[in-house]
Order: sequence, then C-alpha cells, then structure tokens
Amino acid sequence: MIITAINPQKKHPDRFNVFIDGSFSFSAEEFFITKFKLKEDSEISSEEISVIIKEAEFAKVYNRALAFISRRPHSQAEIIQYLKRLEVGEVTISMVLAKLKDFNFLNDREFAIWLIDQRTKVSARGKRAIVSELKQKGIDADLISELFDTPESASTEIESARALLSKKERQFSRFEPKMRNQKIKEFLARRGFSWDTIQAVLKFKDVIDENA
Repeated sequence: MIITAINPQKKHPDRFNVFIDGSFSFSAEEFFITKFKLKEDSEISSEEISVIIKEAEFAKVYNRALAFISRRPHSQAEIIQYLKRLEVGEVTISMVLAKLKDFNFLNDREFAIWLIDQRTKVSARGKRAIVSELKQKGIDADLISELFDTPESASTEIESARALLSKKERQFSRFEPKMRNQKIKEFLARRGFSWDTIQAVLKFKDVIDENA
C-alpha cells in the first residue's frame, strides 16, 4: 500500500489526515507522522497502520482526559464515566487510568481531601452532605470513614456551622427564640450538618446570647 497524501485538518492544523492508495485511511497528530516517518509516495503495511492508529487514538483519549482534569480535580469514577460517554473502550480506559496514576494526575485520596476542604471552607457544607457527594463520586467507603473519623473533623464541622450561621444572623434575628432555633435547625440540616453539630451550635449561640 502507498501513502498518497498527508493533509493537515482545517480545524486542527496539528492533526493530519492520511490517505492510502487514494482513500482516507486514518488521522494522527504531527508527532506520530514524524515518529513513524510517514511520507507521501512511501509504502506502508496494514500492521504499521494498526500500530499507528492504536497509539494515536490512545494519545487522543489521554489528552482529552488531561483536559478534563485540568478544569478541576476529579475522582477515578468521574474519569471513567467521562471516557465512557466518549465511547472509549475498556482496555483504553484502563491504559489511560494507569498513565494518569503514574504521573499522579489521578489520586482518589487527594481528590477526597480537596473536596472536603472545598465543601467545608467554601460551600459550608456539613459532613452528611459531603459524605453523600463523595459516595456519588465513587470514593471508597473505607477512605471516607478514615478521613472523617478524627477529632479534628468534628470540631471543624462545628466551626464551619458557626461561621455559616454568623453570616445569616440577620436572617434569623427577626424570629422569637423558639422559632429562631427551629429555623436554624432546619437551615443547618439542609446544609448537611449532623444533629450533634446543630445541638452544639445552638448551645453555643444560647450562651453567647445570654452573655450579650
């Protein structure tokens, strides 16, 4: 078989369409054109074409995965779901995951720690809500328990709830004490805070109000 043309794509100039015996055969990045020394009027075998296509497709999928991760950290389960939406095969997905892990671009522990920090400090969410989100993102239950079952975790949640409540002080101040406490309970519960945390926050607030 003879390579009859190698033309750059209009929308992606760094990617080339390769024609064999006058018909389109495959496309590949410039890197692979150079790596396999592809030139017009040169011979190429079906075996060589197969190797090039496999390597080029893997590189394309891997780069898509990198671009996906660059927007924000993702869990392994999220990457798998993303690649499946692109109709990538199981073997290629496994290869992509392995390479991402080799370069530490994919690490469920680091992702879980990042998400907990974001939801605690930025979104002011409680443990219940965060645990639910971590499970939805495919984080292992044992890892979730390990990260949350610490004395620091409980105190951090209480601090987060207090900080959130202080921002909403005006919203609840117009209610009588009994109704105010009920509204606060409902508000914090919707944010995913545990009953123990809510009780601790209300007790603290009552002490502050009495001494005000």
